Amino acid sequence: GWNRTGRVGPAGTLADLFAAQVAAAPDAVAVVSGGAHVTYAGLDAASSRVARLLIGRGAGPERVVGVVMGRSAGLITALLGVVKSGAAYLPVDPGYPAERVRFMLADAGPVAAVADAGSAVLLDGSGVPVIVPEDPDVAGVLAGLPAGPVTDADRVVPLAGSHPVYVIYTSGSTGVPKGVVGSHGSVVNRLAWMWREFPFAAGEVCGHTTAVGFGDAVWQVFGPLLGG
Repeated sequence: GWNRTGRVGPAGTLADLFAAQVAAAPDAVAVVSGGAHVTYAGLDAASSRVARLLIGRGAGPERVVGVVMGRSAGLITALLGVVKSGAAYLPVDPGYPAERVRFMLADAGPVAAVADAGSAVLLDGSGVPVIVPEDPDVAGVLAGLPAGPVTDADRVVPLAGSHPVYVIYTSGSTGVPKGVVGSHGSVVNRLAWMWREFPFAAGEVCGHTTAVGFGDAVWQVFGPLLGG
């Protein structure tokens, strides 16, 4: 009896769950960072533009995009942009040693990386194309892209629950760091359990305290965000 824990998991992707939250409460606050309060509608528009830019740079299902940013509203926008493009995000904490950053980039082979202005230098010499949304030229390109929903018609191939959503590296304390791949389906299943056991209510706030390159950050970012 104790072991009868099997149940049918929910279908869909993280992109689907976010779209549902945007439709349900577009004017609700999705992210608070410093003095910035970003609504679901605003986050949706900004991340859709990032997704379209990434798709144009080769991002899509079964491909990897690096995200090299400190904790900020821009970080959440970048993560969602990668998710919407269909690619798996590779979180690189700007505080990592340069040797670890070089190894992760070479091992995962991202088609591009999104970085903030202060972290872009970590990618020098990596051979990975770098996108800095704060750069005036990049900001101009983003502003000219459609902010509407990103669908399979926009993607390289249709996005499915079996596709990878992240590549997170182990610490390497017992040897060479290893990239662990999580799928949309597995994360959606984990979040469904989380919401059953620890439900969120509208108006509640969850602090983002975990480094983005640590596995628990997946639940800390997407649990509250996709749970409304």
